[in-house]
Amino acid sequence: MIQDWLRKPLRDMHFTIRESDIIDFDVKRFVNDVVDLNANIVTLLTAGYHAIYPSKIPLNRRNPFLGERDLLKEIVEEAHNKGLKVGSTIDVITAPKEIWENHPDWIALRADGRPHFITNQYGELYAACLNGPYVKEFILSVIKEQLESYDLDIIFLTAFNFHGFCYCPRCRHDFKQESGYDIPLNINWKDSVWKKFIKWRIKTTNEIWKYMYEEIKKIKPDIAIMGNNVLDWAGMRNSGLDMDYVRDYEDIIKTEAQTRVVLVSLDEPVKEQPMFWPAEEGRYMKTITSKPPLISCNYCYVWPWRRSAVPPIMQKLWLAEVIANGSNIFLHMGGPPAKQEDRRGLGVIQEMFGFVKENEEYYTDVESYTNVALVLSQNTLNFYCEDTEKQYVEYLRGMYSALNDAHITFDIISEKFLSPEKLAKYKVLILPNCACMSEETAEVLRKFVREGGNIVATYETSLYTEDGEPRENFLLSDLFGVNYLGMKIGPMAGIIPPNQRINGYMAVNKPGHPLFKGLGDTEYILNAGFVCLTEPHPNTEVPLTIVQPFEIFPEGRAYNFSKRTQIPAAVVNYIGSGSVVYFPGEMDRLFWHLKFPDHRLLLVNAVTLKVQDKLLAYLKAPMTVDFSVQIQQEKKRIIAHLINLTGKRPYAEIIPVRNLEIMIRIPEGFSFKRVISLTQKQVVPFSIEDKTAKITLEELKDYEVIVLE
Repeated sequence: MIQDWLRKPLRDMHFTIRESDIIDFDVKRFVNDVVDLNANIVTLLTAGYHAIYPSKIPLNRRNPFLGERDLLKEIVEEAHNKGLKVGSTIDVITAPKEIWENHPDWIALRADGRPHFITNQYGELYAACLNGPYVKEFILSVIKEQLESYDLDIIFLTAFNFHGFCYCPRCRHDFKQESGYDIPLNINWKDSVWKKFIKWRIKTTNEIWKYMYEEIKKIKPDIAIMGNNVLDWAGMRNSGLDMDYVRDYEDIIKTEAQTRVVLVSLDEPVKEQPMFWPAEEGRYMKTITSKPPLISCNYCYVWPWRRSAVPPIMQKLWLAEVIANGSNIFLHMGGPPAKQEDRRGLGVIQEMFGFVKENEEYYTDVESYTNVALVLSQNTLNFYCEDTEKQYVEYLRGMYSALNDAHITFDIISEKFLSPEKLAKYKVLILPNCACMSEETAEVLRKFVREGGNIVATYETSLYTEDGEPRENFLLSDLFGVNYLGMKIGPMAGIIPPNQRINGYMAVNKPGHPLFKGLGDTEYILNAGFVCLTEPHPNTEVPLTIVQPFEIFPEGRAYNFSKRTQIPAAVVNYIGSGSVVYFPGEMDRLFWHLKFPDHRLLLVNAVTLKVQDKLLAYLKAPMTVDFSVQIQQEKKRIIAHLINLTGKRPYAEIIPVRNLEIMIRIPEGFSFKRVISLTQKQVVPFSIEDKTAKITLEELKDYEVIVLE
């Protein structure tokens, strides 16, 4: 049962109250600052490695500067007086030195028997074992104490994971009892025992979460419970917490999109997350739950800087990506607003929270308006290979980027929830190297195509079992229209031993094929990575083939007499009124790395092969504009969101875009009498032709919301 206040847009200011913040903490100013930022929820770190209230539980370490003060009581009372909901954040596994000294069996151990150590700054902190009494008994007692003493609205369990791989006696015993094996000492993703351990770890994490949820609900049934579910796609595997499972045991579904930039040193490349990261998570969460999704965004430009604010323009665009895709903002700040050394980021938070507050009705009860879905395979994420980010996430994001650039609106749907009922709204499903696939999923996909659906797939999709064991042939061989010949060829470009520098290409065999619409006058398309060696079935179209790689130096000998092969680089298989386009190579990952327009064009043309005139929304604008469309069924509204990412990160200026054209197919039973701009607060001219509404937007500065009603 979702409480009424959870059905409205959430604007959560979250604070990690640092130990030193307590020294002169002004509660009235703190709450007033939160209200001034236009938040309607305040969540704050209250316990874990330091409590901000006089706990009576032994070893629940108090903040060393707390004295006799009950800061939690003061904040709850003052916040409620100002109309704010209050959440208590509890760090589940970060344990102070006292825990290690008194209960060493509560602490996670490494393979060599040493404890998992977190930090020694201002006192030792250790990682507790998620599978032990620290969580299920000690932390639960802390929660019980809080719920019986304070009128809290939310319990937020953060750091709910194993903090690496635990080899404590309890974990060793439990895994061996279930599997019959010892926990492997070395990470090896080709080892079946290691995979069993990962499955046990995921299962254990989820079972403990379910246990905690149910026990907390026994204490206070109407408390809203949320967790810290994911840092990024690769982080889902590392944490062990499966969002597809815990969605049933959370009242608020929260993920993280915080770490925009990672700098290890100036001698190493800076790692940046794409600007669409919050949208990526939002699109996924909206398909797995009807509960309110919350996306955590940091005030600071982490990592490693916690005291410098994100530049305001970048922050606004980042927060816009959250709300434009049906999610809610959870703004994380270290210390209260009054203690920020860099206060330049406060104004944009106030602005964005204020915009949502003012336009609340347009962010309530929204669903995506699209008939295209990108499939996320948790099995591939967990069991495909060692480097999940390189070997799976890059395929997913390459396809995401191609769709995003082309302004094709789409959902991200979990493979676990593929069913005829779930797929009824879609005309196209995209499988970016969904390598690990079950028989059940394959049968759902066959039915989808037989009934007129269209699929685009890449590389090793369906070539492994759901547990990551290789198959002799693609499980979807009948859909792809090819057989796997048992090997991959490549690399198609780069440096190969001993020191050969090679370049590879794909050859256009059928220039008039719709796959090449807009390609122009070229016979070759550059290639890299690996290609599954396949043999096409009779009647399968092969419009694109592999060109044998050849050396590039010296340039006078950079030619290849054998040139084109008959090895497929793209195949098209028509099955009744449905179709399947399969790329045996790494087309999506290739686009993620190179951003080469030919690869985008091939991917987009594959997606739109049979549905170009059936897409529900279209935007004519530069590729630097992000576009999403939502529908409010009861109010019969369509809401289009546009985010202008034109410029150079981290965005020191806004570069306006002009003369954008939006086209929205009008749903059955809808009729539009006006179109309004929420940012400009004015009516926008529009026309209707052939059941399609057309709106011309003269200028887009940063974020715009267009409402058709």
